[in-house]
Amino acid sequence: MSLALSELKRNKAYLLGVLGVDKAGQHVKCPFHDDTHGSLAIFQSEDGVWRWKCHGCDQGGSVIDAAILAYNAKGAKDAVRAIEGNLGLKIFRDEAPAVPVIDMARAEAAVTRAHADLLDSFDAMALLEEKRNITGIETIKRFRLGYLDNASFPEYSSWSFTGWMLPVTDKHGRLVAVKVHSESRHGKDWRATKNMPKCLWAPFGTHVPPGAKKPLHGWSTLWPGPEGCEGGPLLLTGGELKAIRLCDAGHHATAPTAGENKMPPHLINRIKAAKPSEVFVVFDADPAGESWRDKMIKHLGQVGIPCSAIDLTGNIPSPADLDAEWKTAATRELQSAEETIIEIERTEEMLKSAPENMAPKLAAQHAKLVRTLEAFYEG
Repeated sequence: MSLALSELKRNKAYLLGVLGVDKAGQHVKCPFHDDTHGSLAIFQSEDGVWRWKCHGCDQGGSVIDAAILAYNAKGAKDAVRAIEGNLGLKIFRDEAPAVPVIDMARAEAAVTRAHADLLDSFDAMALLEEKRNITGIETIKRFRLGYLDNASFPEYSSWSFTGWMLPVTDKHGRLVAVKVHSESRHGKDWRATKNMPKCLWAPFGTHVPPGAKKPLHGWSTLWPGPEGCEGGPLLLTGGELKAIRLCDAGHHATAPTAGENKMPPHLINRIKAAKPSEVFVVFDADPAGESWRDKMIKHLGQVGIPCSAIDLTGNIPSPADLDAEWKTAATRELQSAEETIIEIERTEEMLKSAPENMAPKLAAQHAKLVRTLEAFYEG
């Protein structure tokens, strides 16, 4: 049976089949850890995709993410092949990455108003410094950060927000979505407050994707964008406000807008296209942060991007210190490559006069040195 990828993601039965459970909703037992409390939730998101989220092991995503864990797949392509084999399907891709179409007049008006409210309020500026350690007026203007004071949207009538409005742009600087990060949340009652998300996309989307029930308000991109870091270090962190804090300190920094668990290949490739000298993965020193660090280093390394890690709870090195650290590491690598070249030449000379019983060992050593040198130049 042939099935479009979009249909696969929007079919509840296939997600339940991959997870090996018989119902959707809350309090489902998670198949990926010893779950005695029913920590798994299975739900349909605004774009029509059926998703799962375990509050015990902090795993989640679509049927593709479930298949990666259930079938021990190496990535999305491998997961699709595993689904095909296990469920008897032939899956074809029919959709490009979803991009929102927002009500630009409404979005611009909200961004402009919130930005002015931040710049005009001493208390809001003090809160931004206290909570997010962002102090630079030029940084605030550059990213058009805004402040919401107990604000609400008609679409989310039971919630009101005090916090920050972030105008997310594409790599050309065009406004594509607006995100809200709360410092404090207020609901009509305790249930509404309990269920209120800490951050969400402002409901400015106008386009309802095929198979979805509601408009798409946000999308998976990098913001601030990684462009402009060519030849220098890039800091990658798991939140937009963390990235802006790093930009405020003089760094080039970027973050995925769909959260730490969403870093698809096209975003990894966008980082690679920015041509940083090295990517420093900035993480929180907790299990979730360390998991993010390990995943990012793995994904970046797979496409040949040099990377290291920085603990966000410590002191972040200055841009000059990071640049000096990278240059020192590059010098060490270059010295190592030069030493490898000398060793290759020495081994080649030894091979010319080596006894027959020694030749295979020297040849293997020579081949290993050549591979080491090739890896250095490919990196």
